[in-house]
Amino acid sequence: MNGRATVPLLGSGAPAPRPWVALLSYAMVLVVFIGDWILPDPVIADIAYEAPVVFAVLQGTQRLTILTTLLGCVGISLGWYIDLANAGFVLSEVRITNRLLSLVSLLIVASLAMQLKRNAKRAELLEAERALARELTVTSALDRVMAASTREAAIRAIAGEIPALLETRAAVWCSARPEGAHWEALDGASQATSLPAVKPSAGFDALMERLGSQRTVQIVNAGESIDYLTGKPQGGECALAIPVTAAAGLEAIVFAAIAGDHIDARTLAVAGNFARFAGTAVHQGRFHENVDRL
Repeated sequence: MNGRATVPLLGSGAPAPRPWVALLSYAMVLVVFIGDWILPDPVIADIAYEAPVVFAVLQGTQRLTILTTLLGCVGISLGWYIDLANAGFVLSEVRITNRLLSLVSLLIVASLAMQLKRNAKRAELLEAERALARELTVTSALDRVMAASTREAAIRAIAGEIPALLETRAAVWCSARPEGAHWEALDGASQATSLPAVKPSAGFDALMERLGSQRTVQIVNAGESIDYLTGKPQGGECALAIPVTAAAGLEAIVFAAIAGDHIDARTLAVAGNFARFAGTAVHQGRFHENVDRL
């Protein structure tokens, strides 16, 4: 997938502006020109040409914006000529300076407005590409996890896919069972690795008990959770605690590192979906084990 999004400029692929937008833009240019014409000589209204240009940028296409800007430049030039004719074709440095400043201002506004719109469009396309990449990542992870034939294989597969699924650099599958193993998954690693048993801690045991009783996604202190489990800081003040529940009860708490102190609604939704998916995968692995024993 390409890392850059391209925004089409003028050409056959550029969309046509809506008729009412084009008509209103041209009408606004005409209104400004008439107003500049009928106002007294000391008053110059050509700065108002920026209004139809901005309207064309917001509501129309780049082609319409350029045409509206050109019409504004023509209007400013005709306004200067009308002023010159009314003054008996006597050149005035003040009139010329005012018109030139208005012309330059119009071109600057049009250029900046078009650039801002192009940047917004590019950001929108890049976000769409990132969303598609996330969907592909989730689909691939689902295929690998659901292919596991045992409970342990399912847990190892889930732990290995945690960083990609949750878009985090580090996560730990912390078993809620006394005999269960802990698995560490670091961003960039090919697979999850087993963590040694952590030293007893009354604070961590209390945290696990609280999270297990609530059974909902929580935001916890990173030092008391994932940093404690991995034995080193993972680059964040907070961590996401995700309880994974299967048919036999609470299987594990997944702790995922959070880069900052803020987490958006989308990440929380992904974490909740991950918890349900992980529980289903573990249950399926246990079911396969029972079938093989028969």
